[in-house]
Amino acid sequence: MSLTVDVEPDAASSSLNRLRVAVQDSGIGFDESLAASLFDRFSQADNSITRRFGGTGIGLSICKQLVELMGGHIQVRSQPGVGSTFSFDIPLARPAADDSTAFAAAEAESAPDAVGLVAGPALRILLVEDNDINQEIVALMLAPYHVELEIASNGHLGLECFQRQIFDLVLMDMQMPVMDGLTAIRALRALEAADPARVRTPIALLSANAMEQHRLQGAEAGADVHISKPITPGSLIDGVRQALLAGGTDRLARPIA
Repeated sequence: MSLTVDVEPDAASSSLNRLRVAVQDSGIGFDESLAASLFDRFSQADNSITRRFGGTGIGLSICKQLVELMGGHIQVRSQPGVGSTFSFDIPLARPAADDSTAFAAAEAESAPDAVGLVAGPALRILLVEDNDINQEIVALMLAPYHVELEIASNGHLGLECFQRQIFDLVLMDMQMPVMDGLTAIRALRALEAADPARVRTPIALLSANAMEQHRLQGAEAGADVHISKPITPGSLIDGVRQALLAGGTDRLARPIA
């Protein structure tokens, strides 16, 4: 599978660029005559594909609606036994040179300072998150800081890591297979309660469920902070600092002004 992304001037407008994205695979493919119907809800290329892979559901239909809402166009080309190429293009406003400079300056000003979050040894963080992309995003956001990151892909594995090692902070996803975040937090707190030698570890809950009831559920389970998804570098670092403060750390570093 390959992904191609390109930006070029829009032939119809001097104030616009055109973003073009194409995804090509080497799958089973299908006849071109069936291409248009793939963007209909719950469409099936044919009965044999249905039996082996199921329908395309509403995913492609939603993609088509989103692209068209942005003034773009989506299409697919395919050949049986060779593969398929799904592509779309959308218009993008072309920034003026001054706008680009101002945007870059604003980004730099709003970005968190790339300094250690705590004084002394590296901050040891356990990230419990089942989504590979989210794992990479959090790791990238923490990369500028003096952090040692351990990753577990579900609550059960996170609990095993917590039993083997001592961490300064736990970042816990809420919805995961095998063991969800709330159950895992309760289990971590139970381990701490059963071992008087263990210091209480700050826990920040990562969740797209941002309603007050979800925040209360997290707090009742034992989380110190709720960080709403989608996370940003600012919200993540701010949440980490809040959790460390809630845990009573005495070595939280001051950001550089």
